[in-house]
Amino acid sequence: MNQTFLILTILGMVFFGSIYGGLKGKIGNGVLVFKALATLMPVLAAFAGVRANNSMSGWLMVGGAVLCMVADVLLELVLLAGVAVFALAHLLFIAGYACRYGMEWYTLILFATGYLIFFVGLGKYLPEAKKMNRKKMVPDAVYLTGAAIYPAFLCGTAAMALSGLIKSGFSLSAIPGAIGGVCFIISDYILAWRTFTKRKERKYSLILLIFYYSAVYLLVC
Repeated sequence: MNQTFLILTILGMVFFGSIYGGLKGKIGNGVLVFKALATLMPVLAAFAGVRANNSMSGWLMVGGAVLCMVADVLLELVLLAGVAVFALAHLLFIAGYACRYGMEWYTLILFATGYLIFFVGLGKYLPEAKKMNRKKMVPDAVYLTGAAIYPAFLCGTAAMALSGLIKSGFSLSAIPGAIGGVCFIISDYILAWRTFTKRKERKYSLILLIFYYSAVYLLVC
């Protein structure tokens, strides 16, 4: 991939992400344009990369990045729809890594470890999730099941990326994706924690955005 284009997309992601972070809560839903534009940058970088090698794994990663961009907007308009699309994005990421590296026995160990950490840290808030289903868009049982299952998709992506790093013999080319998978877990952990504890400080929003945009970019590029 052209290094200049790579740098431009990184700068674009930082630029649009900063605008989104600065204007969030001030101009209504119009600010979501900048959120989508920030995620568009790794989509463009991933597309440029896959055109060079035309691999199935690359196209799956591009598809996952596109769904992340869609989910970014939906998450703030219709929460459940956004979560569902993010889950689909993670399925494509998992499939992409499966095509590239396959799955090993330690992939399952990494997955179980990540899910356990996530669930131990946030499992106590599941009753709070029931209270958030005030509009009863879906039955409480379905809502809680989704809240418990979604981290599995998230941890699946991280596990596949980390096991890919191990299987590649800790190749330099596999390091960004592994870091991205971990960053995705951290960003969603912060998001869930803020939602359940109702912590609204802007510093948490900034940290979340840094980890999230880093996650998407590193995973797909």
